[in-house]
Amino acid sequence: MRARPGNRSGVGRLPRSEPPLPIKLLAGIGFIVGILSVAGAVVLLVARTAGLSPLLLLLFGIGEVAAAIGLWRLRAWGFFVALSVLALNALLNMIEGDLVSVVAMVLLIAYLVKKSYLFH
Repeated sequence: MRARPGNRSGVGRLPRSEPPLPIKLLAGIGFIVGILSVAGAVVLLVARTAGLSPLLLLLFGIGEVAAAIGLWRLRAWGFFVALSVLALNALLNMIEGDLVSVVAMVLLIAYLVKKSYLFH
């Protein structure tokens, strides 16, 4: 017998597994980077720095924190947010000409795609 969506009995649910160590590391580093990005954006906004960069930094920071939380909890939305943030970061690094960072982002994306079966 399957549990209804509001039923908290646990009947019919898959057991929650713990994320593998590389996912934990990616989530932990992403959380720290996201918090630092948000803090840096707030400092730039308080200092009234002109331009779009403080807002982009703030959005990337919030996205990074959200992705880290979703990855740690093995949520499907965390997987997609992480892929989006990594892809945008790779694109920006490609525009800046930072090839090493682009390769790192592509490798992280490839690892997440390989482990996509974990996220539900």
